[in-house]
Formats: sequence, structure tokens, C-alpha cells
Amino acid sequence: VLSDEPRIFLQPGFLTEEECEKLISLAASRLEVPLLRAADSDFELIEPSSETAVHQRAILEPDWELELPWLQSIVKRMHVFARVPIQHGEPLHVGRYRDDEQFPLHRDSFGSPWAPGYVDTHGGRHATMMVYLRNVSSGGHTVFPFVPAGAEDEALLRVKPVAGTALLFYNHDVDGYFNPLSMHGGCPPGPGEEKWIAQRWFYQR
Repeated sequence: VLSDEPRIFLQPGFLTEEECEKLISLAASRLEVPLLRAADSDFELIEPSSETAVHQRAILEPDWELELPWLQSIVKRMHVFARVPIQHGEPLHVGRYRDDEQFPLHRDSFGSPWAPGYVDTHGGRHATMMVYLRNVSSGGHTVFPFVPAGAEDEALLRVKPVAGTALLFYNHDVDGYFNPLSMHGGCPPGPGEEKWIAQRWFYQR
């Protein structure tokens, strides 16, 4: 447990090295620069720029979860860990960040850049799960600026990318209300390095 408010959990060894590499291989040829949601809007999409996220990501087709047993196993374990029904998940995303790429501070819940209409039917993104697929020796941290680190030499919570480690955080509190303390961002990895992550978002209903 990294934090009780908001609820943040870290699970080393969630994926094997082989599973991490399979996800990277599956996504590598399908990477594209995503549209972003405006900071002051749940639904307005904007083009990335040098001031916003410039990473690339691939959305894995839901049908692949049925066709590829190893992928189905990963997704099921994600839902078990998050304690969320399988039907409440968005398609799995795999993202790549190079040494000049980052994701600025943002919130995951209320609205979805993948399918904005989902919020009316499914509610907000109750929780976010991220699994690091490669080790990053410098930079690349996931940061929570409003969550204390719990260490004397750190002012805010920073999570270092370690291959196979899962990071789970809840964007809503136990009563279902959005928790603004869940705001987070992705730092660029160090020179010559790449950060790879797999992400799954879980809806409230």
C-alpha cells in the first residue's frame, strides 16, 4: 500500500518478463499519437503538442482477449487485483515514452478520451491500473503531486518503472465520489531510454 488517500497499491512481479515482451511485441506495430482531453473539459479532445503528451500508444482490440489466451489471462488478473467485474474495463492500452516524451498532470476520471459516451452509461473511471513493461534506470516515474511520499527525502509520491510491477490507484473514493488527489502525470525517461506501460481503466458500472 503506497497511500490510503487516495488508495494506491503497488504489486511487484504482477507480470512475467515473457508477458511484458509479448505485450510490447503485440503493440509495437500499432503505435500512434493519441488525442488528448482538454484540462478543463471532460469531452473536448485536442491535438498533442510539445506542451502536452507526445507519447505513442496502441489500443488492443477487445476480440484479441478472446483469441489470445495469454492476453485473456493478463486482463483477468487485472480485474481480480482491482476487484472489478470484467465487463467494467476499457480495452487495454500499451504506451511507449521516449526520452523527450511525457504525460503532463491529468485526471483519469469523468469522461474518457477513448469513448466519451461511456460516462453516461458506465460512470467515471473508478480505477486505473498500470503495469510497467520495461525497467527504466533514470526518469520515467509516475508522479502524484498531492500525495506525500512518506520518505524524508521525497516531497511527493513517485513510482519508478520496474518491469512487471503493477500500479493500481482509485480515482474515486469508497463512496463513489471523484477524488482530486488522484491527479497524476508521467515523467519522461532518461536519455536513450524508453518507458513501456500497459494500462486498463475500470468503470464504476
